Amino acid sequence: MDANSNGVISLMEFRNGIRKLGLGMTSLEIDDLLACLDTNGDGKIDYKEFMSYMGISKLGGELRQRV
Repeated sequence: MDANSNGVISLMEFRNGIRKLGLGMTSLEIDDLLACLDTNGDGKIDYKEFMSYMGISKLGGELRQRV
């Protein structure tokens, strides 16, 4: 989704990416999802925010403990 390869996903990039997935989400629904992902409120999604939202950081911690 990071069309300009700057390391973050802007609102426009996010909207375009979600639309390409064909999920039938409205612009308002996409904006609401972005607001959930954008934990620092800068209008962009960075890797850390995305991974945190997806629960990967918690899983990573659990895997490190098992190893």
